[in-house]
Amino acid sequence: MSGFFGRSLLKQITTAMPDQEIYCLVRDVTPRIGATGQVQSLVGDLSLPFLGLSARKWGELGREVATIVHAGALVNHSLPFERLVDANVSGTLALLRLAGESRSKRMHFISSVAVLGRSRAGSYAEKLPFQPPSGGYAQSKWLAESLIEICQTAGFSVSTYRVGGLGPDTETGEVNLKDWRWLTMRAGLESGCWPAGRGGPRWLPVDVAARMVANVVAHDSDPAARYGLLAPASPTWDAVFEELVRLGYDLDKVDRETWFDTMRDRARVRDETSMRVLALRLPHQPETENGGDVEPVGGVPSQSWNVANLPMTIRWATERGFLRAPGGRNR
Repeated sequence: MSGFFGRSLLKQITTAMPDQEIYCLVRDVTPRIGATGQVQSLVGDLSLPFLGLSARKWGELGREVATIVHAGALVNHSLPFERLVDANVSGTLALLRLAGESRSKRMHFISSVAVLGRSRAGSYAEKLPFQPPSGGYAQSKWLAESLIEICQTAGFSVSTYRVGGLGPDTETGEVNLKDWRWLTMRAGLESGCWPAGRGGPRWLPVDVAARMVANVVAHDSDPAARYGLLAPASPTWDAVFEELVRLGYDLDKVDRETWFDTMRDRARVRDETSMRVLALRLPHQPETENGGDVEPVGGVPSQSWNVANLPMTIRWATERGFLRAPGGRNR
């Protein structure tokens, strides 16, 4: 629960279930997720047997816990499956084992729309494809979902949430600094160049997604539901570009090939992580993101990130040194 989505989800769960004691598995106790009257941090590791917990603590959790929310994962679309299997698959298997200990438990698993592969026609909550998708991360989540389906046939109560792109928090402006859509913006601002193209950042605000899940955790009783958490639409990249220019950034719009050449050149001569990631990964990203059904989840309607919220995110990023402030070029 220490990642971008996990922190928001924990906040929404504590709001939706104020009288419940919550155990939160973390790699280390940080100021963001520490022990409070309601939330108790457990230092552990998804990739280790029994989550890295002692036998005593494992047995205690098995007896006391009634609901498990599994939002932990190693999220890296560049790593091969072998590097992700321990955290993403073995960790899920360990939590399924915990779900079967001592008393009946409800489990909620945060998955990814990536399990459906490139052809995502129809419902994002449809049955898991028979064949695994390409890419190590998507394969690890696909296998984790496969294990869940097997356990469901044995009577386990597990709901699955397939999450798409998560955008900035509508209240704080916090953004996932590793998200390719954000990296696209950052690289454009760092280079002074902006790629012409279609589509736009199809982002579901992270706090909206977290509220969707938290409301199901708190109130829903469907033992084996599948949900798709997607933004219904996206602003255009042109709209994002125009808003950044209005905010004071000096940007030249160039064709995509020129922009990719610029990214590759900067990645070779400068230590700029965003440039390096984009030079390697973004040419393989589609210009537009596939549509699909976007039903309300937990009584919370889906909504798209709005360009009007961009100033808040720019302010959040610049105050923390993740982005230069508007004004002047940074070539």
